[in-house]
Amino acid sequence: MSRKLVHSGILVLILLLFGGPARATYLAAYWDENYPTHWSDWAITVEIRNYFAAAGYEILDADELKTWMDRRIADGAPSAVIFCRDVAPDTVVETNTAGCMLRRYLDAGGKIVFHGDIPFYNQGNRGGGETEWGVWGSYCVLGFDAACVEWETTWDSGDIVQITAAGQTWGLTEPWASQRPMRPYAWPHLTVLAVDGAGNAAGWAAHYVEGDTTRGFVRLFDWDDSPWSKPNQQDMQRVAQYGLGPEPADGATHPQRWVNLAWMPEPGAVSYDVYFGNDFDDVVDGTPDTFLGTQTARTFVVGMAGSPYPDGLTLDTAYYWRIDALAANGSIVRHGEVWSFTVSSPQEDFERGDFQTFPWEHRGDNAWTITSTERYAGTYSAQAGSVDHDGQSTLRVQLDCVSGDIAFSHKVSSESSFDFLRFYIDDVKRGEWSGRTDWEQTSFPVTAGTRTFAWTYSKDGSVSEGDDTAWLDDIGFPLFASTMGSGAIDLTEDVFDLIVSASNVRVLVLCFAPSDEDCHVMDRVVQQIANEYSSQARICRLNVDAASNRATQLAVGTVPTLLLFEDGQVERRWVGVTDKTELTTALDELLFP
Repeated sequence: MSRKLVHSGILVLILLLFGGPARATYLAAYWDENYPTHWSDWAITVEIRNYFAAAGYEILDADELKTWMDRRIADGAPSAVIFCRDVAPDTVVETNTAGCMLRRYLDAGGKIVFHGDIPFYNQGNRGGGETEWGVWGSYCVLGFDAACVEWETTWDSGDIVQITAAGQTWGLTEPWASQRPMRPYAWPHLTVLAVDGAGNAAGWAAHYVEGDTTRGFVRLFDWDDSPWSKPNQQDMQRVAQYGLGPEPADGATHPQRWVNLAWMPEPGAVSYDVYFGNDFDDVVDGTPDTFLGTQTARTFVVGMAGSPYPDGLTLDTAYYWRIDALAANGSIVRHGEVWSFTVSSPQEDFERGDFQTFPWEHRGDNAWTITSTERYAGTYSAQAGSVDHDGQSTLRVQLDCVSGDIAFSHKVSSESSFDFLRFYIDDVKRGEWSGRTDWEQTSFPVTAGTRTFAWTYSKDGSVSEGDDTAWLDDIGFPLFASTMGSGAIDLTEDVFDLIVSASNVRVLVLCFAPSDEDCHVMDRVVQQIANEYSSQARICRLNVDAASNRATQLAVGTVPTLLLFEDGQVERRWVGVTDKTELTTALDELLFP
C-alpha cells in the first residue's frame, strides 16, 4: 500500500529559497488562433493543444514560440516543442533558409515534433494568411527533401506503416496510413521510426547535433488528420520526451549532498511512486526501506532537513532511484527503469597543488598557475596567467561526459566591460564575467559525449584595473560513470597491452561510447561486477571513440560490447545490453570450475 508524503509543501519552500542543482527541462506546444493550419483539421489541432496543456506543457503562441526558442538557443537546456498545427509561423521561419530561428533551435540541440502533410510547404502569416514555399520548403529549412518530390512512386500509397524497433523504443504504439513518406537516405543523420510497404520513412527523426540520437526534427503521421484519422497524442508525448531523461542524468556525478530528483510526465499517469536507496537490487525490488511515497508532483527532494536522508547524502556513494507511474485507479501505467548518480566532492579543487588530476592544457600567452592567495574553498585555486594588453591565457580540458551540468566557482578582478573571463564548451561561449566580482558559483548544461571545456582570461588593448586576473576553483564535471571511483579501470591505447595483454588473470573489458544510452546501462553492471570480482579478475573499460584503432583491431563494431580476455586473447564476447546474471554465471564457470 502506498503512503502519501506529508512534507511536500515544506520541500517546495526549500526549493524556492535555495534553488536546486537539477536542470530545468522545457516542454511546450505551439498553437495560435491568429495563425493558420493548412491540411490539419482545426478541431484536431485544438484537441492536441488541450491534451498537452493537460499534460503540463507550456502552450505558446507565435510570438512566445520565438522567445522560447531564442532562450533555448541561449541556455542550451533540454527541451521539446509539439507543433499542434502543420504550418510553422513566420516568427520562427522568417525565411525559408537554414538561418531561420527554427533551424537555429534545431542546430542548438532542440527538438520539434511535427505531424501532418508536407513540412514547410507554407509559411504561416499573422491573421491566417500563408506564403507558399512548395515542396522545396523543407529542403531550404531542414537541409533535405522531407517531401520526397518523387511523388509518383512514394505518395498516396495508403500503406499501414510498420513501426520500426527504433520507433517502439521512442514510444510509438499506433500505426497509421502513410501518405507523404520520404526516402530513408535523404538525410545522413536520420532515425527511421516507421516505414511504409516500400520501406520509405513515414515517421522519422532528423538529428542536427553531432553524435545525437534523440533530438532534432521529428515527423509523425504523414497524413491529413481528420476526426476519423488522427495522430495518437500519447505517442506524440512519448516521442517528444524520449531521450530527455531524468535529473540528475543517469550515471552522472552530483556535487551536492542533497538532490532535487526530477522526471518526465508519463502519458496516462496521475501520480508516481518514488523509490530511492544506495542498493541497486533493493531499488529494483522496491523494498519497503526504498519506498519514499506517492505524489502527483514530478520532483522530489532528498538529503535536506524535512526530507528523506535529512542529514545529507554520503559523499563518494552511488544512489539508485526508480519512478513507477500510476493511473487514477492506482494501477501501474509503467514500471520505471532504475537510474543512478554518484555523490562526489568537487572533482577538481586543485588541492593537489598541480594540474595533474585531469589532462589539463594551457594555451595562449601565459599558462595558468596554482595559487593559495585566493580560493573558494580549501587551500588552492587556479589563477589565470599574467598577460599584456590584447593577450589571453586559457585553461582547457577534454573529457567524456554524460548529459548533466558542469558547475564551478570563479572570481574576477579586471577592467569592467573590457577585460573578461570567458567560459567555453566545445568552442562555444557559454558565459563571461568582468569587473570586480567576489566568488560566484555557476553551472551550465552539458550534452553527452566527448566535450572540451575552456576558461580564457583575455584583455583588450589598453588599461588595467584591479588585480587584472581571474581565478577558478571547485569544478564539478558530469563525467561518465566510470570516472566516479568505481573499481573499473579506464584503458587507453598506451596502457592496453600492459593491463590486458600482460595480465596474469582474466580481464573483462567494456567497450563503450560516452553518448550511447545502452552503454550507460552496461556501465552500471560493470561497476557492480568490478566490486564483486576485484580479487579474481580485472574489470576495465575502453572508450572506442578515443581508441578507434584498438576497437577495429578487436573487431568491435557495436557498442556496448563486452570482451573477456585470457592470456591476452579474447575468450568470450557479448554484444549489446547483457543481463548481469548471465555475465556472473559465465565468470563463475571460468573462474571457479
